[in-house]
This record gives sequence, C-alpha cells and structure tokens, in this order.
Amino acid sequence: MEKRYRTLLSLVLLGFVSWWLYLDRLNFIGELRYAGTKLWITVIVVLLTYATDNLEWRSNSLRLATNVVGVAAGAFIIGWRFAALLPGVVFLRKGSYTLMDRLRIFANYVFTYYCAGIVTDWLPSEMSLLSVFLYLMVARAANWLLVDQIGHGKSLSQLFMAENVLSLLLVPSYYVVTIAQTDPHRVFFLSLPLITLLAVREFLKVREMAHQETRSRKRLENINRDLEKILDMMKLIRSSQDPEKVFHNLAKLIAQTFGYRYALLNLFNQVEDRVERVASWGISEEDFKRLKENAPTVTETRALMDPKYRVSKSYFIPEGAEPLDEGEVFFGFYEESSEENAWRPADMFLVPISDSSGETIGYISLDSPVGGRRPRIEEIRMIEVAAEIAGRIFEDSMEYIQAFQRAQRDSLTGLFNHSAFYSHLEKAVKADTPLSVAMIDVDDFKKINDTYGHLVGDEILRRLSGLFRESLRESDVIARYGGDEFAVILAGVVPKKALEILDRIRVKVEETDFLGIKVSVSIGISGYPQDGTDPEMLVEKADIAMYRAKSLGKNKTVVYEGGEENGAHQENRGDAIDREEIEM
Repeated sequence: MEKRYRTLLSLVLLGFVSWWLYLDRLNFIGELRYAGTKLWITVIVVLLTYATDNLEWRSNSLRLATNVVGVAAGAFIIGWRFAALLPGVVFLRKGSYTLMDRLRIFANYVFTYYCAGIVTDWLPSEMSLLSVFLYLMVARAANWLLVDQIGHGKSLSQLFMAENVLSLLLVPSYYVVTIAQTDPHRVFFLSLPLITLLAVREFLKVREMAHQETRSRKRLENINRDLEKILDMMKLIRSSQDPEKVFHNLAKLIAQTFGYRYALLNLFNQVEDRVERVASWGISEEDFKRLKENAPTVTETRALMDPKYRVSKSYFIPEGAEPLDEGEVFFGFYEESSEENAWRPADMFLVPISDSSGETIGYISLDSPVGGRRPRIEEIRMIEVAAEIAGRIFEDSMEYIQAFQRAQRDSLTGLFNHSAFYSHLEKAVKADTPLSVAMIDVDDFKKINDTYGHLVGDEILRRLSGLFRESLRESDVIARYGGDEFAVILAGVVPKKALEILDRIRVKVEETDFLGIKVSVSIGISGYPQDGTDPEMLVEKADIAMYRAKSLGKNKTVVYEGGEENGAHQENRGDAIDREEIEM
C-alpha cells in the first residue's frame, strides 16, 4: 500500500480509538486517576516503554516491536486503556522519522494495543494467565495485519515469526507480574520480561549474523562466477563483435551481478571536457538519449569525486550533499524504506574506471539497489574489481575500434570506403525512413592525372573530400566509392531536396581553385523507397542518373526519375532552377 494511503488508514484508526475511548470514558478516566495515584509506578512504566521502544532489532525491512514490554507492563499493572496511549513515546524515538511517520506509527500501535485490551476485557479477572496470553497474541496479530500485511503486502507465510516467539516467551513473565501481591513486587518482576526481551534480541542477532554470513558467502560465490563472465567478455573484444554491444552487455552484467536496477557507463573526453555516455542498463532509450545530450563536463564530475565522499576507491554522494541538475541525472524506481541505511532517490554511487597506467578514464554509475540498501564496503570493493576489468575492456575496445575504423576508411581521403558505404546504406534502408543516395564523379579526372601527375590528382581528391565534409551534415555518410568516384547517403532527405543541397556543392566545386586547376563534378541522385528498396538498386539508379549528367555535358546534377533515363531533372551553373519544383 502506498505511504499516503497507509497514513490515511492510520488516522482513521486513531479516530476510531478516540471515539471508543470517549464512549468508555468513565473506565479510561478511572485508569488515569489510578496512574496519578501510583505516580512512581507510572513513571517507571513510561520509562520502560521509552527504553524498549528504542531498543530495536531489525531483520531485513521488518522491525521487532520491542515496546510491547513496556506497554504490557502498563496494561497489567495500571490498565489496558491507559497502556494503549503509551506508544506516544514514538514521538521521542531516535532516528530520521518525519512527524507524519511518527503519527502513523503511533496510530498503528494505539489501535493494536487497544484491540488486545478489548479482547482481554471480556475474560473474568481470575483467568489471568489466559488474559496475558490473549493480550500478547492479539497485539501481535493486529500489528502484523496493520504493518506487515496491509502496510507492506506481506503474506501469511511471511509472518515475522521472531515476534511470535517473543510474545510467547513473555507470557510467563507477565503472569508472574499479574499474580504479585504488592506494587514493589510487581515492579521488581518487570525485570523478567526485560531480561526475556534482551535474551531474544541477542539470540536473534546471533542468528541473523549467521544468516548474513551464509548470504555473504553465497553472494561472493555468485560474484566470483559472474566476474568470470566479465573476463570471458574481454576475449570477445578481440573478436569481430560490435563494441557497442559489448559495452551494453558489460553494463547489464555489472548491474545484474551486484544487484542494481540501473547502470551507466561513462568515459571522459578530456579534449572537449565532456563526459561521454557509452552504454546503459535498465534505462529507457529516451532517457539514455537525454543523458547523452545533457552530459556533465569532466571538470564537474571530478568535483563530485571529493575525498570526503570517498569509500575505498569509489565515491558515494548521499542525497542532498550536492546540488543536482535534473537534466543530467536519472530517477527511476526506488524501494521505500525508513531505515537509516536505505538508498535515497538522489544518492549517487560512482565507481572510477582506470586505464593500465592508473589514470581515471571514466566511471560506472550504479543506481537503485535491489533490496533498497546503500552498498557495504565489501560490495564496493568487489564492484571495483569489476571496474578494473571494465578499464581493460575499454582499452582493448579502443584498440579494436581504431582498427575497425581503419578497416572502414579510405587511406587517401579518410572517408568511408566502398564496403563501409554499403554497410551504412544497409542500416539506413533497414531503418525504413526516406533517404537519398548520390553518386559523384570527377569530370575528366584521367586528363588531370595525365597532365599534372597522380600526386596532384591525389591532392585534388583530398581537397574534394574536405569540401564534401564541410558542406554536408555530420550525420551524412560520405564515401570514396572508388577511383575518382564518391558516394553520399543523405538520411531523411527526399531526392528533390537532395538536388538543392548537392547542386550547391557542385557549384562550390566549380568555383573552388584546386591548385590552379578547374575541377567540376557530375552528380546523380536516387531515393528510397521510390527508386529501390535494396542498396544495390539505389546505387544503380543513382549511377544511371550520374551517367545521364555526363551525357548532358557534365558538371550537372540529375535526379533519377521512374526508370526513364532520359527524363531526369537536371541543372548546372548556367541553368536556372525552378525553385517551386523543389520540396523543402
């Protein structure tokens, strides 16, 4: 149940108990008067309730309701109506509880102990042993129903058995208290339930430590097994696997191995002072795109890695410690918990990634741990081992990427080569969005080579490549198709718009001085999907249009039109373009 609904329910229950006390006000006032006459006993009961309420023990997200020792003492010595209000000590409880949290806890306890008192009030006074048993058992059942079942959705099979054991063990102690003949004896015998509580608490602590050790051993075994998987991934780097996929798998493996819902791999771009978002796990494509576009600077990130936040070699920045730009961070799903060690939505956990020389080249950001707890030191150290392996993977990946890029580039111009062009065109076609393909041929390039030599020809090709790069978008693919022929992919651009763009480039080539040599190009354009649905067909149609430009006198830009090789639109510097025919 959501927190606001739990609070509303608690307030309703508190109102119900207040109404019932009003109806039963004569007995309630009588118990208050008795508490006033036995003031020293009342003070001892209140102090005992306060002490036991702060003497807590937790198992996972459940808290042992230890204040039952003080409340039950009030119920069996003074009266159960008075005792129902003793949980008011929660307003003095230690810990980072809000006022609404304290009010909700108080209301739950008041209803719990009031229900227990009503049940025992039906029994004859001589049935003291049964009264004690029913009071403690009903209180436990009501507390489980309100807190565990309604509040946290725990099933009956998940009933917190430790509290049942405590309630049963307290029965003999409180029976002794109820049959004591004098007030001093009753107060003295209150040491019995307190000793019982302390014994149960210590026993449960030892038992929990044993369970934690077993869980830690299993967790380390799982981590060692998963670290072997990370080592196996290093071998994959040296294969032909796509580095982007490797980084994605690495983020996934680190998140799943160490129990986090979200992971973000980041590298430092020192030249541009920008953090590059490399890969993520658990984060939607839309949010990952936003994080990439709004990445912080390296300087800002290094400022967060302050020694005061350092834990081992990593950095944990608690919520509220540093101002956050919400555009640069991600907020996902977080488990709700009032524990002091609970993970908060704005907590940041940064694990540095270093290269083989020890230089920090990036970091892993982990968020929303499964279980809702902040990381422990031994977990952080294991994650750091994974980060060291990630550093080696990044280094190997950079070498792989550089080799991969060299294999895709033309050595003379630095543009994509023939095979890389077809690879990009296949991906663009699979995206199933409009695009244009252009084939560009240098007019009379053989004559230039024969007249001025191949070194001059090579320099002209390099300068043409630079002109194309300057004139087109970064997202456009430019390739040296072969010899003096270039190819271009304009994603999201229809052929008539491509005509305008490429003809401006044609004119720019014509007006540029290439080592004192006049150079011109002929350009042919085809479009997806109207001119073809596979890369070979699109290149063939663009080639036909380019040869049409050659046949029309060269230095022209031609768009392929529906299979009619002689019906293509054309233009050169000496012709005027009908701008109304060009789609913007």
